[in-house]
Amino acid sequence: DERDKVIVAGYPGAALRSFRDFGRVSFAEGIISKFTELDSPEGTVKHIQITAPVNPGNSGGPLFNEFGQVVGINVQKSMTSVLVVDPSAPQGVRQERVPLGEGVAWAILSDELLVELDRLHLPFIATRSKPNVFAAEFGRQPVLFTFIGLTLVLVMVAVSLLVNRRSRIVIKDAVTRGRDVLTKHVAAPAKAAKYPVLRGITGPYANATLPLDAEQIAIGRDASMCQLVMPSDATDIGRRHCTVRWDRANTVFFLEDCWTANGTFLDNSERIDSATPRRLKPGERFYLANRHFQFEVAMETKS
Repeated sequence: DERDKVIVAGYPGAALRSFRDFGRVSFAEGIISKFTELDSPEGTVKHIQITAPVNPGNSGGPLFNEFGQVVGINVQKSMTSVLVVDPSAPQGVRQERVPLGEGVAWAILSDELLVELDRLHLPFIATRSKPNVFAAEFGRQPVLFTFIGLTLVLVMVAVSLLVNRRSRIVIKDAVTRGRDVLTKHVAAPAKAAKYPVLRGITGPYANATLPLDAEQIAIGRDASMCQLVMPSDATDIGRRHCTVRWDRANTVFFLEDCWTANGTFLDNSERIDSATPRRLKPGERFYLANRHFQFEVAMETKS
């Protein structure tokens, strides 16, 4: 948010005064002035205007918020060219770049970089929320919160030891009588084994059924990045549009959008957040960009 505190990190050459400082990271603070867009040869790029100083050595480095989350990459500051007197120059003057105003610098918004990280298969964790107050304080003072937690555990143990002994005996007798009443166990019929699948509802994979094993399935137009490849002329679909996976430990499906322009939607037309796994139950449907490319996750009985 605007006016939030930010921190730049790097190795600014202007700060190097001793070889003992070589390799030591320098930090500087500022705030977010505003969110803006700047033109580049590749198109419009989202930027953050900040007051933290950006110099050769920390440009290209990370921009952190106060919780240690990377929110951008430092790229430039406001500069201009001026003529300065220099007796050693051929004509007695030379051109030099100097800051144009104070506290004006820019960082590329981290959202612009996530698509490239995903394309290069580099692991990362993305979030659109800040830690809550409790989590932030725990990060600053873990020893204090650990001590408080241990104290609460000891108090609960002490209270449990003070429970009336007679009550415990009554419960024990009731359990014993109940166990004596059960003279035999009726074996429940074995359930038919099921396995997770992805079904095509509409589009080129309509009526097709694909098993979902431990590996996730990526859906998109780029065969080098996806296991389920869509037609090249389906331009509404991203090169790597979304992923679907089966979580065997928790027996649920997870659907994740890969920062697409046209989005991934649930059957109720809700657009899911990018890089945020969405839990799906068997029988739930989703679609890519529009309902011409619809799928369903399900459990099928093994024959």
